[in-house]
Amino acid sequence: MAMNELATASVQLVWEKDPATFWTLVPSADNVSRRADGSVSPSVVSVDVVKTTGSEQERVKHGILRFSRNDYALEEELPVSASGTSNGVNIGSSSSVTFRLYDTDGRTLLANRRIPVVDDGQPGEPGADSVTWTLVPSVTAVKYDTMTGAYSPVALSCRLMRHDGDAVSEIDNPSGHGLAMWFCVDSNRAQYVPGMSMQLVYPVRPSRFAFSVTKGTAEVARADIPVVTNGPYVPFPRLWDEYPDDYVFMQGKDGEERRDLVLARDDSSGHLYACACKLTHVKNAAYPPLPAGGPGKDHWVTGEQQKFIATELLLAELAYVRNLMAEYVQMHDAEGNVLFEVYNGNVVARTGTFENVRVSGTVSAGDPHGKRVLLDPDGKAVRIYDADGSECARLDGSSYTYESVMPAAGQTLPAPDGKAVTMSAAASPTTAATDTRVVMARSASTATGIGSVRITVSADVSMPPDASPRAAGSEMKPVMLKTAYVYCTVATYDVKGTLLDSSRLLVAACAMNADGSYSGSATRTY
Repeated sequence: MAMNELATASVQLVWEKDPATFWTLVPSADNVSRRADGSVSPSVVSVDVVKTTGSEQERVKHGILRFSRNDYALEEELPVSASGTSNGVNIGSSSSVTFRLYDTDGRTLLANRRIPVVDDGQPGEPGADSVTWTLVPSVTAVKYDTMTGAYSPVALSCRLMRHDGDAVSEIDNPSGHGLAMWFCVDSNRAQYVPGMSMQLVYPVRPSRFAFSVTKGTAEVARADIPVVTNGPYVPFPRLWDEYPDDYVFMQGKDGEERRDLVLARDDSSGHLYACACKLTHVKNAAYPPLPAGGPGKDHWVTGEQQKFIATELLLAELAYVRNLMAEYVQMHDAEGNVLFEVYNGNVVARTGTFENVRVSGTVSAGDPHGKRVLLDPDGKAVRIYDADGSECARLDGSSYTYESVMPAAGQTLPAPDGKAVTMSAAASPTTAATDTRVVMARSASTATGIGSVRITVSADVSMPPDASPRAAGSEMKPVMLKTAYVYCTVATYDVKGTLLDSSRLLVAACAMNADGSYSGSATRTY
């Protein structure tokens, strides 16, 4: 069987707890075969979400599962049952299906699994050895110290390996094989040379680093390197009196497993205060958390006195914040879907009602780098771009008027909103009906692009019998037209008034009456 040049490498995110807990995705098939007739087997794939804690494994529903049918395609969310099994994904014409499991925050990657679609060999011909690519990063994870902002290790590098059947070789020049290699920091990437050392100096901690190899627009290998924090955790606070006398309170310094937060009661007011340990020590009645400034002032700091509080989670019924500086903000609906997000300098609002909004600058709708519509107040223009990001049309408010769209060759009749404008023309057996008026009615349901219109023509036909004189003694018999045909001519012009196209459209065909006259009416819409 001839295999596509596709490969992937996944790195599991392991939290530093005892016992260790990590997540895996177990697919219903490791790969999908595409036959010569275009059919695939299996036609549907799914995954099980597996939680491993120590030596214990169970299939559970956790976090957010997303999938994409092709490399670089947009991700779609995939429902997971309570037993940890996802819905099936139809393969269709996809080149691959990639499943990714995110934590409940929707951005921390816990596990991923890519299912390639491979082509069968031609009938009667042996399949060639497959050529695949793998990446070998210098580390599988990067630690970030939340107290100091330091990374460990301080640099990353990666090697590129080529697998041709059973032969394995290291590649120093990806471009010589039609490949490009990249170093990725979240959604940003820069070209990379195998073996080059990348220094980790980022004021804002990324969620992951990655190395990637692409061939054209397809990704053929990837190695994700998650960023994990090793700072101390804060246990759920209890009353200071409830801790045993030999309990060791920790301040959370380097090498300690936690920072202790306790509740203490103020005897004078009866109020409870949260107090954080600021000096590691064994519990001693000589160093109580309260009163503030008392004997325990070197061992404890109360929440009321703190001017700076650093925490990973804040739960509040209602919070009043005078000034807010936040690195990452999320708003969720009742089902947990992200409605509003601020991260890495970008603001994304997925729903909402805005009233009396004033926008400074341009407004863009669509792909920022591809097919989009741009409102440009400074240029007084509406600009339209195609899928390649090139400007394909423009409405310039300073010169784009009815007179420039519809030149003086005809009388312009702007159509009222939601209504059609009709045209009537009279004729005789010897005189053609003429009407040079330009008539249009725009319709959102039929418009397909700039300048698309719906034209409604109403023709009233009234022609008396042909009584024209004939030469005396003529033996020629008059040709009686059994049907009268009514046409209209529709012409389109550019903004300069130059004729672009002219079409002759049939409006009606009226039969001759018994007395030789023609009459009738018809309405046609184009």
